[in-house]
Amino acid sequence: YEVMDAQQISYPDNSFDIVIANLMLYHIPDRKKAISEISRVLKDGGAVYATTYGRDNMKELNDLVKDFDDKLFSSLEPLARAFGLENGEEQLSYSFDKVEMIKYVDSLEVNEAEPIINYILSFSNAKEKMDEDKLRRFNGYITDILEKNGIIEISKDTGIFIAKKPN
Repeated sequence: YEVMDAQQISYPDNSFDIVIANLMLYHIPDRKKAISEISRVLKDGGAVYATTYGRDNMKELNDLVKDFDDKLFSSLEPLARAFGLENGEEQLSYSFDKVEMIKYVDSLEVNEAEPIINYILSFSNAKEKMDEDKLRRFNGYITDILEKNGIIEISKDTGIFIAKKPN
């Protein structure tokens, strides 16, 4: 493997059987160019495997944090708007004739506050806005919900696109 700019892949045409784009196409400014480049370097019959989120990924967690403080957390929803389950097929179809989406149906059941808090703090804007007092209140907020409900269920909305280049 090699890490490079997907908008300018430094390999000749028809170089690869498979290209993997794992949770990254939504970061690319010119996705149409990147997808065209991926198609260009694939051999006939080759495929790109592109994973992404849907707009409802971790919706319950987003809502939970927003109810505590709507300025605290950036959800993954803007990434899904850029290249997600709802629009990825259309974007890939510009360069590929055959695109299949496979949804990954799953959820998380969280029964402790610490994993949720650590996840939220992994986002820079949350860490910047969370002083000791707010962190203590957030911990109490999550703990209260867990004591009341036993668990917090967080649905995942993820999947993979498989786009194949014709033989």
